[in-house]
Amino acid sequence: MLRDEQGKTLSDNFYWRSNKESDYTALNTLRSARLYSTSRLTNRGGKAVIEVNVSNPAGPVAFAIHVQAVRESDGERLLPALMDDNYFTLFKGEHKTIDITFDASLLNSGSYKLIVEPYNK
Repeated sequence: MLRDEQGKTLSDNFYWRSNKESDYTALNTLRSARLYSTSRLTNRGGKAVIEVNVSNPAGPVAFAIHVQAVRESDGERLLPALMDDNYFTLFKGEHKTIDITFDASLLNSGSYKLIVEPYNK
């Protein structure tokens, strides 16, 4: 993790290596991870922003966590959307906050639902 003088994260990278070249089948043997998430909808500069906090309070590593925001009324994904991270990994006790930014009209004055899933669900 690369941080600036104030401690703000500038870059966060995670690499999974294999004992055999290009063989990542061991990922299929990871124990299931259970995640918790909270969110809130805000408005920044005329855009809707869903602030999502994902945590892995206990248990195994949660690998390649994928977060999606969908309209609750019809289950359609809120697209186009900009996310400041996705497909990230959390170890036991870690948490991460990400922002999903999109045009507020995509919600059609309705509400949203989050889908938060690790590879090892």
